Amino acid sequence: MNKEIISFLFSAIQSAVIFGIVGSVLQSRFIKYAKVWGLGVSIVIGAIGINVIGDSYIQGIIWLVLIGALCQILYRGSLAVKVFYILFAQYICVAGEMILSTIMISLPGGLVKIITNNMFMVTGISIFIKAIVIISGILFVRYIRKINPDLPGRYWIGMNIFLLTVIESVQLLLALDLSIQKTEFYIYIMVLLYALLLSGIFVIYFLGKICWIYEKNTEYELWQMKGNELQNVIAYQSEVNEEMKKIRHDMKKHLGNILYMVENDQKEKTKEYIGKLTDVILAAKQNVYTGNYIIDAILNKHMVLCKGKNVKLELSVDEIPELDTNPVDISAILDNLLDNAIEAVENLGIHERCIDIKLFLYKNNLAIVVKNLYDNKLQMNEKYISAGKSERMEHGYGLKSVESAVERNGGVFHYYAKEREFIAVVMLPVNI
Repeated sequence: MNKEIISFLFSAIQSAVIFGIVGSVLQSRFIKYAKVWGLGVSIVIGAIGINVIGDSYIQGIIWLVLIGALCQILYRGSLAVKVFYILFAQYICVAGEMILSTIMISLPGGLVKIITNNMFMVTGISIFIKAIVIISGILFVRYIRKINPDLPGRYWIGMNIFLLTVIESVQLLLALDLSIQKTEFYIYIMVLLYALLLSGIFVIYFLGKICWIYEKNTEYELWQMKGNELQNVIAYQSEVNEEMKKIRHDMKKHLGNILYMVENDQKEKTKEYIGKLTDVILAAKQNVYTGNYIIDAILNKHMVLCKGKNVKLELSVDEIPELDTNPVDISAILDNLLDNAIEAVENLGIHERCIDIKLFLYKNNLAIVVKNLYDNKLQMNEKYISAGKSERMEHGYGLKSVESAVERNGGVFHYYAKEREFIAVVMLPVNI
């Protein structure tokens, strides 16, 4: 009876290690007491599963499916990501069992009998191995939090297949090793076992490298995107300047036409002509003057966009002189915040299409506040803002671009939703 209790306790430790690792890197679907109860029940079910189903070879796959189903209920996120963390937690546990087995096999037969017949010695060795497993799990979690992996699904699926192959191969070879111990093939099986064990460590190493390469590639794509956006801003500013030159060039002709109609008492035609001329001037002229050419260009460009989409743009802008901040970073911040705001409101009713923008200097910081309404379909998390699944990648890049630009300049970026209002705040240190 005591052996069964001890066996269940060690199974519970293994189950707790797996759920602990997964829960340390993924967000729970529940909060407070529901979270604790859900985790506790899952650990108990996992421990019972080990004792009833078993966790070696084919039975181990069935048990992993059970753990995967429980993690799917407990935690948010991609199924492929959950499977990876479950498999690596299981890999750590299998590695611990392998170390224990090889230690026992290498001992003389008489000593093995003494140990196995002594419950305290067996328990002590098992506790030591489980402690190694727990420490390995803690180190793994710290490493994962440090690299903060954000990879496409195909990378996770590839690593999952490799890890599952390693785990099942180790368990199969371990079972074979126990049956042929002390034979001429024993040493070859042991070498192969530890080679497979090391290959699992290389998976984690390459995970970090893949994350680094993917992050650099994403940054390169963002820089390309921001370079294109800056070119668009410059092109827009050039068009505005060109239009104003044309208007100034033709102004004498317009004044002459107006004078002619006034002298000939053509009041209605004069009013109509002046009205059309005013519309042309207003459409071409720059409506915002902050003193900073890049900010002026971005705001004026988006004023035109908003007018075309029947979006009311309310601006409260202080005088902002030329800054030492990279124009590409300013473009990345303002363009993406305003693009997201326009996309959020353009599907709303005509009276709700309003964006409020504030730019002001405060204690050597450029403060940017963008507020807009959104519908209840907005999806938010630490990586994405999107009004729907199809726009998630585009908005995710936009948000990452804002975060990267703010971080490069030592600033702070926060966003949150309050009822149906979305608010983004940027504080950017500047030297004036």
